[in-house]
Amino acid sequence: MASCMVPEFPAVLVALEHLKELDRQLREDGVPFSAEGSVHLTALAAAISELEATRRVAREHLEVETIENSKLRHQVKTMSDRMSENILADRAAARASNAEQIEQLRRDLSLSSQIQEESKEKLHELLGQNKCFQGETVGGLGA
Repeated sequence: MASCMVPEFPAVLVALEHLKELDRQLREDGVPFSAEGSVHLTALAAAISELEATRRVAREHLEVETIENSKLRHQVKTMSDRMSENILADRAAARASNAEQIEQLRRDLSLSSQIQEESKEKLHELLGQNKCFQGETVGGLGA
């Protein structure tokens, strides 16, 4: 990631400038412990610079992770929406298929009922004819 994404932290720059100014004043004043103080001030400035660099890297990483998290949230949301749409479409298709099957079964049942009624009528007709033939046969044998 480009470091330009993370803004500068002005307080850090001000603190570093103050440390440089203190170091300069110590050297100019010629204080007996100025060399040791200068070493400590330089180490302090280096530590602050390192902390600032670490802060910037952490902030960049946070921004990258935030963007990735946002992308994943969007994918989950759209996936959830697509799944809901697919479920609704599949349910509608299943209902349509079931309705077609029910209608076909009703037609088959109606046809079966019609055939059964016709068979009953034919049976009654044949039984009636059979009785007539039996009556003729009994009457013909006796004559």
